[in-house]
Amino acid sequence: MRTVTRFLGILAVAGSAWLAAGSLLYAQGDAGPLAGVTINADKLDYNRDTEVVSATGNVCIAQGDMELRADAVMMNRKTSMAQASGSVRLKRSDLTWEGDRLDYNLATREMKTDRFSSVFPPYHVWAQNGVKGTGTTYTLQRATFSSCTQSLECLHYHVWARGVTVVPDSYLVARHAVVFAGPVPVFYLPWMKRSLGPSTIGVDIQPGYQSHMGAYLLTGLSYDFTNWFSATTLLDYRSLRGGAVGEEFDWKTPGGSGKLHAYLLDDIGTENSHNNYPLSRVPDPSRYRVRLKQVQQLDNGWRAQGEVNTFSDEFVLEDFYKRDYRNNPDPLNYLLVGKGSDDQAVSVLVKGRVDDFYDTISRLPEVRHEMFLTPLYDTGFYYEGYNDAVFLMHQYPSYETTEDLSELRVDSSQFVNYPAAAGVFHFVPRAGVRATWFSKTRDVQTVSGDGVLTNVLSDGSVVVTNGIVQTVMEREGGAALRPLFEVGTEASFKAFRDWAAGPGDAPVRYRHIAEPYANYTLRPNLTDQSPDDFYQFDEVDAFGAEHSVKLGMRNTIQFKKDAKLYELFDLDIYETYFFDSQQEDKGMGPIGMKVESRPADEVFMKMDAQYDVQNSEIEQWNVRGEFKPHEMWKLTGEYRYRLDLSSLVAASVRYSPSAEWAYEAYARYNLDESRIEEHAYEVERVMDCMGVKFGFSHLPAYTMIDGQQRKDDFNVHVEIWLTAVPGKRWGSGGR
Repeated sequence: MRTVTRFLGILAVAGSAWLAAGSLLYAQGDAGPLAGVTINADKLDYNRDTEVVSATGNVCIAQGDMELRADAVMMNRKTSMAQASGSVRLKRSDLTWEGDRLDYNLATREMKTDRFSSVFPPYHVWAQNGVKGTGTTYTLQRATFSSCTQSLECLHYHVWARGVTVVPDSYLVARHAVVFAGPVPVFYLPWMKRSLGPSTIGVDIQPGYQSHMGAYLLTGLSYDFTNWFSATTLLDYRSLRGGAVGEEFDWKTPGGSGKLHAYLLDDIGTENSHNNYPLSRVPDPSRYRVRLKQVQQLDNGWRAQGEVNTFSDEFVLEDFYKRDYRNNPDPLNYLLVGKGSDDQAVSVLVKGRVDDFYDTISRLPEVRHEMFLTPLYDTGFYYEGYNDAVFLMHQYPSYETTEDLSELRVDSSQFVNYPAAAGVFHFVPRAGVRATWFSKTRDVQTVSGDGVLTNVLSDGSVVVTNGIVQTVMEREGGAALRPLFEVGTEASFKAFRDWAAGPGDAPVRYRHIAEPYANYTLRPNLTDQSPDDFYQFDEVDAFGAEHSVKLGMRNTIQFKKDAKLYELFDLDIYETYFFDSQQEDKGMGPIGMKVESRPADEVFMKMDAQYDVQNSEIEQWNVRGEFKPHEMWKLTGEYRYRLDLSSLVAASVRYSPSAEWAYEAYARYNLDESRIEEHAYEVERVMDCMGVKFGFSHLPAYTMIDGQQRKDDFNVHVEIWLTAVPGKRWGSGGR
């Protein structure tokens, strides 16, 4: 290839009068708009009269961060305009463009093209023609854009728009846009905006079928207004329940973040008997949910967080937000403002009810100041305690006739302890006072008198006799103070043993830690009061006198392998003997056990259980485990048992033979009723720009405790999302 320098040399030999000026322009690099320009080409021609340079064959024009390549280029020295044709490629720090023809101004960087193809991360853009003015904005006509990396003919998804405006590294605006899944148009938008660069922009589509919802299509379209404010529009349709629309707003503030979710349904299926609504509480067809959350760091170490939920009726969560309902069937409405340090914390909590069909314990408000374990100068004594004041209100559902309860309660706990040691033994004696003041008490009286007794015999006959009838009467009492003085001590010691096992050149080091402990408590009843004298709002009201000793033993076996510490198991077994108690039966209390085990990176197990010694029965037993024998496999299992309540076992297995494919199965079985509660299966395919998940789940029919019949519930669904937005898939988190 011949460079401009060689070209000027040839002109000099030919004796061209233009040579001197041309040589100065390129070789000396004047301060004009073409300063620093170099041209390489197979053939170069220059017209002195028009000051036009013609370059053909493997043309490369470079200036600073700009590089223009083409089969042929005509450059006008006066206007700085370059007309390139044939396999044109323009590359700058802010742009990579390809096409068949390009008009480009080297001075102003203006450009005009018949066919436009460029990359504005994360999108590849194609257009019928495009223009760039003196600024940074590109105006394109009849354009297509996608985050897929395939050719234009093989895109998994794309958006076609009549007009597109692009501001590199900022945003893209499309007018009269149609979203395609493959070659199939999905929906039309008159206007849409996309952020460029790191972005949380995407589309999520979930078609499917569910027994009590019918065929459905759930869609979410997300877009950014600014780098701190974005929105998601939800458009859903269920053939048995009707249409629904929603909007989500996400924002970030200095030191905080928030979210608003609003969802409105025109439910045409509320009268469907499959829903099992109580006859007196069938919801109206117009249904909604509004949810607001905010977390905010305030000045001087203060922090605020809150959440508000409101619903059209009490069944919206269970019907349309299954995951949220399973996590918490009673939605939160609260505001918490607090500040903490190493030795103390102060907080103000307001927790209430927005909708009157919920049963709620409200705190309006609760103010708490707590001192953590703090040394008292150099005395060896430590202090810890708290003061808590709260106005409590038990608000019953509006469909019940029970009157609401309310009271003011002040609770204070002040304790001093003195850690000491005697050889290997450690002691922490303590003494303190816990005093609680109640603005109301509960006065229960039993009145006996003559009356009529009605007995139903086993054969169904009814016998009516005269007798003594006892009537329990409850009324509100006056204020009361419940003082409790407590003394006690904790005692413990640790024993260690180390050993090695395995090959001599690379032994595995083991350590066994045994820690027996005891906790003695004496809290006498100074006023002859009992928990029955107070309204029961929470555990503070159930607190009372106690004389007990807790005995426990903790065993831990650790080992180090490849410079990493593992736990073969960490086992804690404990039991409390009650000499006297206002909360528990006298004698031996339940035996408790907690176990954790991580013998390898691939294995984890956690278990807790309680065994009732007096009745010789297990009260509860929970086990959760995870096993990853290979990076392609993941198995999880869980067992939950509650005496007289439930006995469930659940398991899931996930197989990922590659980054593109994943298969998962899940099942939950009710051991008490010997039935499968749910089983589900999913297949996931992740492509370069799009993910697709196919799923099936089934909740078999069963008879409820109240005799109602639950029908089979089938759900077949497909979910489609964009991989350019990992972790954000609208509709999968609760809709």
